[in-house]
Amino acid sequence: MRHLLEFLRTPMAAPETAGLRALRLTILACCVLLLPSMLLLTPLRALLGNLAVGLIAGAIAALMMLVPVYVRAKISADDAHLDALMAAEGMAE
Repeated sequence: MRHLLEFLRTPMAAPETAGLRALRLTILACCVLLLPSMLLLTPLRALLGNLAVGLIAGAIAALMMLVPVYVRAKISADDAHLDALMAAEGMAE
């Protein structure tokens, strides 16, 4: 049980940098804008024409590019943070 408690006290993620936060918020904004635009596609097409479809396609394309970039950067930051923690812990012993 003691080992489990020590594991739970270990931080599992790196502190979020400004760049990662901006990327995460951009992804979130694309998702938030995508849902109502897809639900309201018919009125948007009446108002904007084919531009409405282009905007939805652009949001989907942005997500397809941004999500892998974010995941790779986040995993890299977390690994570096955990490696630094392990190195500091190894030096403390």
